[in-house]
Amino acid sequence: MFTFKKCSDNECQLGALFNTDTCARHLKMPEQYIAGLKEYISATKKFENLNFTGISLEDIDLSEKEFFLCSMSHMKFNRVNFQKCIIRLVFFDFSHFSTCNFQGTNIKESVFAGSEIMNCDFKNSDICRCNFIGVKGEQSTFSDSDLYCSRFINADLNHIEFEDCNLKRTHFSQARLKEVNFRYSNVEEAYFDGVHKEI
Repeated sequence: MFTFKKCSDNECQLGALFNTDTCARHLKMPEQYIAGLKEYISATKKFENLNFTGISLEDIDLSEKEFFLCSMSHMKFNRVNFQKCIIRLVFFDFSHFSTCNFQGTNIKESVFAGSEIMNCDFKNSDICRCNFIGVKGEQSTFSDSDLYCSRFINADLNHIEFEDCNLKRTHFSQARLKEVNFRYSNVEEAYFDGVHKEI
């Protein structure tokens, strides 16, 4: 799917990061790279087919930006503002999100599988056909959102709000739910096969 060039380290099979010839592991001056990347991101509206895999971003405003077909796997996002972003076919798999704001985002066909989502806000968002398989979520909210056909299969969800959500064809099969609130949501149209639920 991705067309990234390989890392310049001869023994490395990972893709090179945007605007450099190495992967995150082989960056020679990572702090300088991140500083330059933050400047670029702040000045840019749309991002397409870019590789950010393995880096950390914190205290940055990405609101109202557009991401298409980007690799943001194995990243750490701390206090990042994604408010009102448009996100399509983006891979966030095995990333860590802490105190991030996704309010009013439009996210389609994107992958969060295996990620940790801690103290994050996805309220009032369209999050359709997204993959949250195996995520670990705590103290976060998806309330007032459209989660049509998204998958939380085998997820570990603790103190999560799904209040007044569209859950049509949303899969929670084999998930572990502790103090998860589905009030006012159409749970009868979701899949809960094999769910372990604690109230």
